[in-house]
Amino acid sequence: DAIHRLKLRYGLGRPYRKLESNQVEANKFALIWNEIILSFREEDIISDREVELLELPQNSWNVRVIRWPCFLLCNELLLALSQAKELVNDTDKRLYKKICSSEYRRCAVIEAYDSVKHLLHEIIKPNSEEHSIVTVLFQEIDHSLEIEKFTKTFKTTALPQLHSKLIKLVELLNKSVKDSNQVVNTLQALYEIAIRDLFKDRRNPKQLEDDGLAPRNPASGLLFENAVELP
Repeated sequence: DAIHRLKLRYGLGRPYRKLESNQVEANKFALIWNEIILSFREEDIISDREVELLELPQNSWNVRVIRWPCFLLCNELLLALSQAKELVNDTDKRLYKKICSSEYRRCAVIEAYDSVKHLLHEIIKPNSEEHSIVTVLFQEIDHSLEIEKFTKTFKTTALPQLHSKLIKLVELLNKSVKDSNQVVNTLQALYEIAIRDLFKDRRNPKQLEDDGLAPRNPASGLLFENAVELP
């Protein structure tokens, strides 16, 4: 109820002009907004849980857009995934235009992508072959986005599968007692989806190896088995 009142009072339910994360206006807005939220908590108007939903998170890992409060993003990422699935045969421009019809949705997609990239590079050992494979995979995705060939290169129908596994990974990492075996299994499942289901043009094992998307020595053991560093 308090969250709903805030949305109405400050007009945050309406489309907002673009504020990129490095803009002075965005930083000022974040400082003022968080001060308001903290003052509400001090006056016991909202709970600790509502503070988490309302506050603007700090940009800790170079996310390219302003990180809006969770309550504003709500189901925006799920809506974007649904749109990507529906527009599977459309162009990048059409899909991006559809996503950008909501500024919050655009920000949710970019924040999620940047955060996933950061997370995977953080929990996989820097000098491992797995770290190199993940880096190459993101490079291919980034390149396809730059040349506006993402929907020609990747099956957007596979994105919900990746999303589901990433949710599971985050849940495992958020546990007070972390199960490294489950984390490894989830990373392996993510890799299989990315290689088997995400690319439109499937590559054989030799092509994957040559492109840096598979281990040089498949007999060396299971992927990620000895390459994970849990926070």
